[in-house]
Formats: sequence, C-alpha cells, structure tokens
Amino acid sequence: MKRWMILLLALALCAPAALGQEDVYRQVIQQGRGSLVAVPSFEEEASYTFHAAAPQVASPEYFTATGQTPDQYLGIAGQAQQSQVPGAQLGYRFLSDNRNIYPISLSPDGQTLLMGEGSTLLLKRGQDLYPLSLNIQRSGGEEQAVFHLRGDADARVGTEGVVWSPDGRYIAFPFAARNEGTSGNWPLMLADTQTNELFAAKVYQGPLGNKLTAYAQGVFSPDSQWLYYTENVNDILRLCRYHMEKNIHEVLLDTGLDYHGRPGMGWDGEGRLVCALIREGETYLAAFTPQGETYTLGTRPLPGGVLPHLVQTAPGAVMTRVSGLSPSQGAPFTYLINDQALLPVTDSLGQVSFAYSQPLTASEDMEAFRDSQLAAPPDTALHSLAVRPDGRYAFAAAVQGEGNVSLHLIDLQSLASAPLFVSEEDARGVPALAGDRFSHGLFWYGEDGLFTAPFMGVVKQFQIQAQ
Repeated sequence: MKRWMILLLALALCAPAALGQEDVYRQVIQQGRGSLVAVPSFEEEASYTFHAAAPQVASPEYFTATGQTPDQYLGIAGQAQQSQVPGAQLGYRFLSDNRNIYPISLSPDGQTLLMGEGSTLLLKRGQDLYPLSLNIQRSGGEEQAVFHLRGDADARVGTEGVVWSPDGRYIAFPFAARNEGTSGNWPLMLADTQTNELFAAKVYQGPLGNKLTAYAQGVFSPDSQWLYYTENVNDILRLCRYHMEKNIHEVLLDTGLDYHGRPGMGWDGEGRLVCALIREGETYLAAFTPQGETYTLGTRPLPGGVLPHLVQTAPGAVMTRVSGLSPSQGAPFTYLINDQALLPVTDSLGQVSFAYSQPLTASEDMEAFRDSQLAAPPDTALHSLAVRPDGRYAFAAAVQGEGNVSLHLIDLQSLASAPLFVSEEDARGVPALAGDRFSHGLFWYGEDGLFTAPFMGVVKQFQIQAQ
C-alpha cells in the first residue's frame, strides 16, 4: 500500500537510546506520574572555552589571489582565538543582553548542540563553543550570504527548524515559510560542523533576475554526501541535489509546473522523496520516485483546507502535524503516527488517555475523519506533540474544555501514558505550556532534551524526570 500520508522532515535524529534516560521514561510510565523540568544549557560552576574566529573567513590562497590583507572582519579560515567564560554567564533560560545563548537543535549523535546568540550561530561540543564564521570564499563571494547573516539567529532558523546530515557533520537551513509571500530571496545556507563554518551553497538573485519563490525543503542522503532539495524559480518547481564535497548541483527533475513546496521533506520506506506541495491553492502529497539518475513526480490531492505543517521521523514512527482536520480552535492540529491520528480521551474523572484512529491513508479517509470530528467535537484535543528520536516515546500537551492544559509522556507502542507536572516558574514564558494556540510547542531535538521553538524571544530547554 502506498503510504501517501508519510511526510518526512529531515529532523530525523537517529542516535542510540540513552539507557539511563530510557529507564526514567519507563519509571514515569510505571509510576503513572513524572515532571517536566527546565534545565540550563550550561553548568554554572564550569568554565567554557570560546573558539572565536573572524565573522568571515577565507583560505590563505584567497588573500594571495585577491591582494587583500586578513583583519578582524575577514580572517584566515581555521584560525581562532580562545577565551574562557564561566558557565554562570552563559546559562540563561531567557534571552538577555548578556551572552544571550540559547539552544536550537541537537545533532543525531547528541554530541553537538546548535545554539544562537544574537545574530551569531554557534556550536557547543562538551565545554567548547565555536561561533560559526561565514566562509566567503566557499560562498562564492556572494553579498546575499553576507546579508543573510545580519538577521537574528532564531529568525534565520525559523519555525521549520534545521536539517542535520545523518553523520552529524552538515546542517541545512530550509526556508519555505520564510520565503512564501515575501519579496526577498534567501540563499541555500549550510553549516559544516567540522570546520565550524557557514557557507551559501546556492544564491538566488531577485527581483530583477530569477525569482526564488520558495526554497522549500531539503533532506540529506543516507550517506550524508548529497543534499536533496526543491526550489521554485520563476514559478517552476525543480528537484535538485547538491554534493557536499564536490560542490556541484544537479537538476533531477524540472516539473515545468508551478508547484510551491511546504516545510518538510524526507525518504519513505520505498526510497522515494516525499513532501507536501501547493498549486493554485490546492495541497498535494507528493512523491519523487527515482528512475535511474532522474526522478518522476506523483501527487495525490488532500481534502480542501488540509495542510501538513510539520513532520518528525524516527525508526518505526512517523509523526505528521496536519491542520484542517480538527474543529478545535484551541488545538487546531491533528497529529498522525504512521498514518493514524493520535487522539486524547478523557474519562468521567477527567483522566486523559490516548488511542489511535483508523489509518488515514486516502483523501476519503481524512474527509470521513474530519466529518466525524465536526459532528461530535471531542472534549480534549492535542495542542502539540513531540516524538523522541527513537520513536518509542512522545511528549504531549493536551487541551481540555475551556483551555485547561495537561502534559503527558506517552509510550507510542502500548499507548500507556503518565501525566507530567511542571512548576509555574519553569512554565513561565512558554506559551505552549499555557495552551496558546499560536505557539509552536516543544520539540524533541535530542535523545533526552525538549526545547521550545524560538518564540517571542524565549527559548528554554527541558527534561522529563521521574518524581
């Protein structure tokens, strides 16, 4: 059966499960209770080393060829100055004017944390911090890449998050939501965590030249050698790929059609690239199928008003966040696990448990599900859901009645669950924990850490703990 409801976002983090934390989750489920606790990203008593290079860098050969002299703004790649900073100056949970460093995303192996500080992106590995410099030479000297760096780090990441290569070396920054409806173009930006550098793999000139309507989606190949991505130039969608070491782009399919990509792209079990596309106001589930060295495109329409927003993948579990299937104003998204809607159920005592719907693998299935939800609106709905990278557990925020929010840890295999307590202090400043329907919820970027998305200047990191 073709699983057209499988949309994969390359936030797939496939690190081995941490046994200690796995025992904590099992203990929470067995005890029937646990806690959601805000934790600092830095140990206050520890000392951290900054490895700061110039904001822009290039090779010595570049300076010889151009006749330029390295300075504090354009330095030599690989050269950095070290300084020590105590963790007490770094561990803020809220953005601040003093070292406003906050977590963004964790690498697949859990060893590298992408963070933000003002307009700077930096990597944390152990007790070492590496601000990312723009390699102007690798970016082709393009001013568009330099302009891109002037925005705040969280704005450049956006609500779509980032895409890691499976080996954890490269990070891609997709911007479908950022480009849609705007007059500006964003370059195809990548980060190399081995050299601690950013670079523009591709730039799109406009408005006088070719117009990038949406650099929409991207996912790395399983061997981390290629980045597959869609682009829409002059209203024509193309599927392309970029070789990380050879620095070459290939067009795999020029559709000749005015599709616009939506956030999220990945590989399904049949070796296809799957994603969501929009054309003339209609939304489609799409699959790019390899045919030798090229690809063919197959699409299937979604019911009117149904739109996939975010997808997380994990071994054995695919989570798709979809709008247009739920009648709830407080929780407008429906979350599918392997094509089945995850539904909260409240008993007469107000206790929340979870159940799966029948598979929603066709447009007719989704329409029937939506009709049933409209006919009998549920008393409880999911505000947000975050699936752990191993696919076994999920964190859920459920909205009951007039906005009462409850938090839960769920075993996605057995659907056993346990409520989670969070203190008022830890929840402060996180709209998702108050049931704010306009917030982005929490995201499970690493094996053990839950992060809020950058929202209204507040980013926090949480862990689930046994009481």
